[in-house]
Amino acid sequence: MVKRDAVFDIAAFQTEKLYAGSSSFRITLNGKNKKGKELKNLPVTVYGQDGRFSERNLLTFDKYSGKLLANKPHHKLKAAEKYANANYDVHTGSYFGLFGKIIWFIAGLICTSLPVTGFLVWWGKRKKQGKKI
Repeated sequence: MVKRDAVFDIAAFQTEKLYAGSSSFRITLNGKNKKGKELKNLPVTVYGQDGRFSERNLLTFDKYSGKLLANKPHHKLKAAEKYANANYDVHTGSYFGLFGKIIWFIAGLICTSLPVTGFLVWWGKRKKQGKKI
């Protein structure tokens, strides 16, 4: 059994060795999932491009020895997994690059202006109806 800190070092070293051209990677340091349950293994997520969360590779290490248990590169993921990974990028517009971010920003401005313009149209019609009576 290897010390806990050494396991993280081993996992980081192996991840950098396998995916040298990646932009970043994330290791769960506390050993727990989002619900607070203890993880059986040490998951590592490797991001291929900076600012693109959809292109990720998934590694799994043994949390006691640091041995690589599974390596799931992005190109070997199923279509449903790729779709689920792209969720954040699609919602922020980064999936389509800078052009997508600009389009998402304009669409967001239009959507947030609709209640205001709707209120102004309603208020204008209400004023006109008041004058006729």
